[in-house]
Amino acid sequence: MKLGQIMTRILFKAALVILVVALTGVPNTAALFSDIEAAQENTFTASTLDLAFTSPAANFIPDTIVAGDTTATRNALLQSVGQMPFDYRQEYVYVSGTADLCHRLRLTVKDQTNATVYTGALDGFSLSLNNLASSTAIDYSYSLTLPNTTPGILNGASCQFDFRARAWQVGGVYGSGFFDEEILSNQITAIVDNVSPIISNVEFLIATPGEGNERTATITWNTNEPATSNLDYRICDQNHNNCGSWTSLADDDTPDQTAHTREITALIDERIYDFRVRSADLAANEATSTSYFEIDGTRLGLVPWSNVVINEYLPNPTGADNAAMPEGEWVELYNRSDGTTYNLTNWFLTDNTYSHRLPITLANTTTSDPATTGLFLAPHEFMVVYRNGDSDFSLNNDAGGDAVMLYRPSYLLDLHVYTWLLGDEVLENKSFARIPDGTNNWFDPIPTPGAPNKLAETPDNSLETPVEFTIDGEHHKLSFKISNISVWQNVNYIITYKSDQGEQGIGPSDVVINGANELERKDLTLGTCSTIENKVCVYHQNVTDIKLTITLSGGSLPDRTIEKTIGL
Repeated sequence: MKLGQIMTRILFKAALVILVVALTGVPNTAALFSDIEAAQENTFTASTLDLAFTSPAANFIPDTIVAGDTTATRNALLQSVGQMPFDYRQEYVYVSGTADLCHRLRLTVKDQTNATVYTGALDGFSLSLNNLASSTAIDYSYSLTLPNTTPGILNGASCQFDFRARAWQVGGVYGSGFFDEEILSNQITAIVDNVSPIISNVEFLIATPGEGNERTATITWNTNEPATSNLDYRICDQNHNNCGSWTSLADDDTPDQTAHTREITALIDERIYDFRVRSADLAANEATSTSYFEIDGTRLGLVPWSNVVINEYLPNPTGADNAAMPEGEWVELYNRSDGTTYNLTNWFLTDNTYSHRLPITLANTTTSDPATTGLFLAPHEFMVVYRNGDSDFSLNNDAGGDAVMLYRPSYLLDLHVYTWLLGDEVLENKSFARIPDGTNNWFDPIPTPGAPNKLAETPDNSLETPVEFTIDGEHHKLSFKISNISVWQNVNYIITYKSDQGEQGIGPSDVVINGANELERKDLTLGTCSTIENKVCVYHQNVTDIKLTITLSGGSLPDRTIEKTIGL
C-alpha cells in the first residue's frame, strides 16, 4: 500500500469519527412530510326558490258588483322565477269589511287551458299544486258574481280580501326550508236591490168551493215584481174586538209570482177576520198590506114570492157551455107549493140581459116525475131547462158574474144574482143551489139536476185503499204502492226500522196527489248514499221491525191512517 492511500484512509476515518461525535451531541429533531395538489376548472352555485304572483290590474274589474247582474274579473300570473321547483297553494284571506258579503260572493277560477279549477263561495277558496318546475308560469282568471237572492241589507257593503300564494320546497312544508309568499289585494262593493215590492189590488172572495163546501176566503193580490205569497190572519168578534193571535199559513219562500193567491179555510160565522198579505222579493225585501172581511152567516138570496122558483143552476159546466142536453149550462126550477100544479107554457129564462131569452119548451126540458106531461110542474117536482145550443142565453163565468131570471109573460117571478162582490166564485162543474130546496139559503154545491140539492156526495167510509209493501232480496231497498186514494188530497208516509246502527227511518214525506188514484215509491234505500256521480251506498245491516205508516188527509172522506209491516 502506498503512503498516499494510507493517509487517505486515515483522513476518511477521522472525518467519520468527527461526524458521529457531532451527531451525538445534537438534541432530538422532528421531521414532517407534506404535499399539495390543485384541481382546476371547478365552480359552486347557490340555488333559489322564488315565487312571483302578479296581476296587470290593481283590482277586480269592475270593483262594484250588482247582485244578479254583474261579473267582476281579474287575471293573475303565478310563476316560478327561481332555480328550484316548488309546491304551492292559493287561498282566500279575509282582511276587512262585511263578512256576510264575502261569504255570499261566488268565485270561479280557471287556468290557462280554460279548465275550471275552483267554483264556490269566495271564502272557501283554496287551490294547491305540486312540483311547479322552474321557469313555469300558470295564468289564472278569477270571476266574481253575487246572487240575486242577496238580501237588500247588504246594499253598499264592501269586502276586502287577499289572494295569498305560498310556495315551499317540493315534499316539504311551508315555513321550513326554502319558502316564499306573495299577496294580491282585492276589494268588492255590492249594489243590491233594497226596495220592497209594491202590493196592489188586494181582494177577497168568500165562497164554498170543493165537494166539502167548506166556507173559504180566497185572498188575491198583485206585486210589481216576482215575490213570495204569504198570509197571516186573526179572528175577532163581530165588533172587531177581542182579536186572537195571528196565524200564519204555510210559508212560501219562493219569490216567483206577481199574481198571488192564498186561502183561509173553515171560516166561522159571525166573525171578523183581519188578514195581512206579505210578499218578499229575491233580495228578501218584504212588503205587507193589511185588510179584513166579515162573515155574517149564510148569504141569503131574495125571498121567493113565487111558488115556482129558480132552485139550482150551473153556469160553468165541464165542456162547452152551449153543448147539447144533458151537457152544457142548465137551470133547475122547483115547485115549492104543496098542492098546485103550474103550466109553464110561454115561460122563459134570461140572463142579466132581458133580450137574452131561453124559452122553456118540451125540446129543452126534463122533469123529475115521469107521470107529468107537457110543461106542467107538479108540487115539489123539479124541471131542468137546458141551454141546449141556444145562442142568446149565456151565463158569465168571470168575477163580474151574472143573473138568472124567471119570467112568465109580463111578470118577473124569481131571480138570483151571483158575483164576487157577494162572495160567489164560478168554479167548473159547481152549481149554485138553494139548500134545502125552495128556501132562500144559497150554496155552491155539487150539481144535482132534477134531484134534491145537497152539499156533497155521501162519504163512503168503506172505500178500500190497498197497500203493497215489499223489500228486495238483499234487504237493501223497500217499495210500496197505495191505491184508491183520489178522494183525498194529501198523502204523508214514514218508514221506521231497526238495524245494527240503532233506530232508523225514511221520511216523513208529504205528497199532494192532485186527483191521482195511486202513489208508488220504489227502491227506498235502507242506508245512506253519497250525492256524487256514481254514488256509493252504505246499507244498514241486520234490518228488522220495518213499519210503513201512511196518512191520507184533506178529502171528502175522513182522514185515514194505514200501517203495514215487514217481519224479518
